[in-house]
Amino acid sequence: MDFKSKARQKQLAYKNQLGLTQSGKRGEIEYPQILAPKDALEGANYYTFQSQEWNNLKVWALSQENVDFNSYGLSDMLRSQHIAYNIAFPLYRLQQEV
Repeated sequence: MDFKSKARQKQLAYKNQLGLTQSGKRGEIEYPQILAPKDALEGANYYTFQSQEWNNLKVWALSQENVDFNSYGLSDMLRSQHIAYNIAFPLYRLQQEV
């Protein structure tokens, strides 16, 4: 099994663990690793998912640039665009605490 297939299996297991059952589309085709728009807009691709910190991350991200959390790059669990927010935002929050 290649890397992408293994990564997809792990992401889908995580998605199932979160209780997310719907998938998103790219064009007219539905892909299981793409979050449904509702799940993407609620932050399911971020460590802050289902916490108050999600609102803080959204405010911070939108203050940096115009971010569409439902965009293909941020809603596809196999893409890496969301990783920057999962790394940079916690570092920003640590800096604020110092």
